[in-house]
Amino acid sequence: MPAHSNSNPAAPQPKPLSELDLLYHIARTGAAPFCNEFGLPCLGFPSEHHGVTVLTLRSPDVRDWLTAAALHQLGTPPREYNFRAALLGLRATATYSGEPRRFVGRRLLGLGRNPYLPERIILDLAGRSGRVVEITPQGWNIVSGRDYFFYRDDAVEELPEPQAPADPDRLLACFRDLLRIPDDRAWRRVLGWLAAALRPVGACPILVLHGPPGAGKSAAARILKDLIDPSPFTLLSPDLPEDRLFYAAWRSRVLTIDHAGRISERLAGCLCRLSTGAGYLLREARFDEPTPVTLQRPIILTLNRDETARAPWLRRPILRNPSLAARSLLVAVGQASACHPTESSLQPRFEPLRAPLLGLLCTAAATAMRRFRDIRFEESPSCVNAAHWAVAAAPAFNIADPEMLDAFLPERPQEPVIVALAHFMRHRDSWTGTVTELQDTLQLPMSLKAVSCTLRDSSAELAAVGLDVDFSRSNGRRRLRIRKRTDSAGSASQTRHSDPQPAQADHATAQNSMG
Repeated sequence: MPAHSNSNPAAPQPKPLSELDLLYHIARTGAAPFCNEFGLPCLGFPSEHHGVTVLTLRSPDVRDWLTAAALHQLGTPPREYNFRAALLGLRATATYSGEPRRFVGRRLLGLGRNPYLPERIILDLAGRSGRVVEITPQGWNIVSGRDYFFYRDDAVEELPEPQAPADPDRLLACFRDLLRIPDDRAWRRVLGWLAAALRPVGACPILVLHGPPGAGKSAAARILKDLIDPSPFTLLSPDLPEDRLFYAAWRSRVLTIDHAGRISERLAGCLCRLSTGAGYLLREARFDEPTPVTLQRPIILTLNRDETARAPWLRRPILRNPSLAARSLLVAVGQASACHPTESSLQPRFEPLRAPLLGLLCTAAATAMRRFRDIRFEESPSCVNAAHWAVAAAPAFNIADPEMLDAFLPERPQEPVIVALAHFMRHRDSWTGTVTELQDTLQLPMSLKAVSCTLRDSSAELAAVGLDVDFSRSNGRRRLRIRKRTDSAGSASQTRHSDPQPAQADHATAQNSMG
């Protein structure tokens, strides 16, 4: 029999990890796969102090992170087919691991049973410290963000830590001067929009900044966005395809569209859907199945339209699409000045205001959460849900509830004939002539028949501005007599409803034409 050797065979050496195994091991060691509230696979990067940074699995940031880690281990970039296989494994782990879906915030996160009235609002500062602002009805505090999930990709920039302002009124006056908002009602609209933009869930109106070229609309839009959602791509083109516009909304909290010009029906419909909330099929990679997500975003729109230089009866509507106009807050930017500030001069003035302004907005959100259930409306404003929140937040800006509500009420348009006639009769007690003479004098963009019918059918509107119109026939010609009402009700109504004085040039032209 052959002799048996007493020596033990050599121990088996561990099999080296393949490139695919190494990629999957790196991903599982450094991140945790899970699905967000829409079922979209994500990677969470936990940190003891920084909270959980979330990236969608197919985002370019995950590809760059995994490639850099593999390059450090292998010395060469991973092969494409191994990279895809590792992502498929992570996708399957996230989808079928049995873990509950997690709510992930894009800058804001609302916590509570009622998403429209959260018990807590979490504002992500997106800084290296990982701290967040926790807003409750009692106030706000800066806390650690380790228990909250937020998207922190390359489209998210850091916010300063908010500070409680020493003098809110002076702070808001400096901010208003920076934005160059001359009208009080327009300024309340800006503050109302900012308050509504810090509400995590719910429709937010579209803030439309309009004015002449060089008025500072783009600079104001950039400042408003940087105040609550700084991002590398601040201003977007209105010519973007609809899917690109929705993808930009997916990657940012506030959407800003610059120099819209003539708003097409496609763009108007897209903005309306994003303002009130719209479903969207998100496809982050070419060969992936699209994932249905719901997007609702605050929007800023700038327009090169200036109707304030026209006579009041010749002004055209800023927004001609009725659906878009019903969801918008119009704000005229800029003052009549030959000197327009440059953006290089505005940014140094804005930086010292950022932290106290953000603190004031956090206080406004806490005030809105505390007063929301007590607010009642007697008339329905535009964007009623956002108006409800803004009115509840109004005391933080030292604004009365009726004044903030007035900023959201729709404009009450008047007939051009009545507006022009009220201005013309402001310096006269009576006037007599024909409809043709009136039409030639006021240069109304209407036919003679339309002017005559409007005057006959608008006795109540004419009385509201303190005027009476009588028709008569003399020598075969139809004549009309316009006179001011002498009763106290008409005078009071005229004071309440008439428009402000027109430009001196328009008034002088009307006087010369009537002789």
